Amino acid sequence: MGYAFHITRAENWFDSESAPISREEWERLADEFAALRADEFVDWTDIGPQKLYVIEGETASFSWRKGKVDIEGSYTDVVEEIANELASLLGGKVQGDDED
Repeated sequence: MGYAFHITRAENWFDSESAPISREEWERLADEFAALRADEFVDWTDIGPQKLYVIEGETASFSWRKGKVDIEGSYTDVVEEIANELASLLGGKVQGDDED
């Protein structure tokens, strides 16, 4: 099992639905954010297909799920910088699986 990071507005990422980032808000930002590009879709069994966004040259991917943005893959300095910028634009924060 891998370690993931999340962009959330909630105190803890697992409570993201209490202070959600809407899918529409996320996709609007991600579609306009120069460092991201839409790639494939991830098909969540509970919410259906969601756009997957990537950073050229990085293995991390960003996808919306239940009020938060999940970041999976290698969390490099470049990914961290972009994740923090996206979180700031969304009025949230980046938080790891263990709430750090």
